[in-house]
Amino acid sequence: MQEITLKYRPLAWLPLERTLRGRFPTAWEELSPVQFTALSMLSEKDDPAALVALFTGLPRRVVRRMDPYQVARIWWITDWVKEESCCNRFMIPRIGSGDGILVCPRPGLRGVSFGRFIFCDMAYEGYLETKDPGDLFRMLGSLYIPQGESFTDELPGRSLPLVRSLDEKTSGAILFNYSLVRRWLAGRYPLLFAVAEHEGEEAKGEKPALKPKTSGSWIRVFDSIVGDDISRHQEYADIPLHNVLRYLTARTKDAMKSH
Repeated sequence: MQEITLKYRPLAWLPLERTLRGRFPTAWEELSPVQFTALSMLSEKDDPAALVALFTGLPRRVVRRMDPYQVARIWWITDWVKEESCCNRFMIPRIGSGDGILVCPRPGLRGVSFGRFIFCDMAYEGYLETKDPGDLFRMLGSLYIPQGESFTDELPGRSLPLVRSLDEKTSGAILFNYSLVRRWLAGRYPLLFAVAEHEGEEAKGEKPALKPKTSGSWIRVFDSIVGDDISRHQEYADIPLHNVLRYLTARTKDAMKSH
């Protein structure tokens, strides 16, 4: 957090000066859910003074009296957003409506199974391609699951009524958040997430399933891991995501050394 100190005179004709202090986030992890949602939906139509007030905690009525240049100088602190930054956690920890409470994965996608990741990532890629709301709801339903429950193939369907009721800003913020988390994953496992230089070409003797460049490939990866052991399908799906990604990275490196 960066501290913001604002000194001003409530009445121009009185030599009385007041001091206000606020704190401005300087990293994704320091954003509150409300701030993250506002940042994810940022557009040229947004009022800079209102945003500065939201991000600093300074009274909006005071910020509106500031010179536009002063407001801009404070807002420039968000330049870190424009960099190739990413985060490994979801900034909206839970969503609820009525009696239902859904919670997001833990930071670093700890506890997320490979099967859950496949379900979520396929829905994510599908939504980016077609903008089908059904894909968005499936993605949200696989990310946010009932508190205290473990992921199953049926859970996203059970969560649909709740995720369908989310407002557009919240849904958009979670979608944006997942893109940041996915970028973080790509940084940890570049061999698995990077786009191939020659996308349509397959190296001799190398299984295409070990180079998952798109979400559809994750199904082929899963089939490759399961092989003929169909009876243990669910057991393989429950393997922690990072265990699988580390295994695939090792296999990919071995395949690269053999060529």
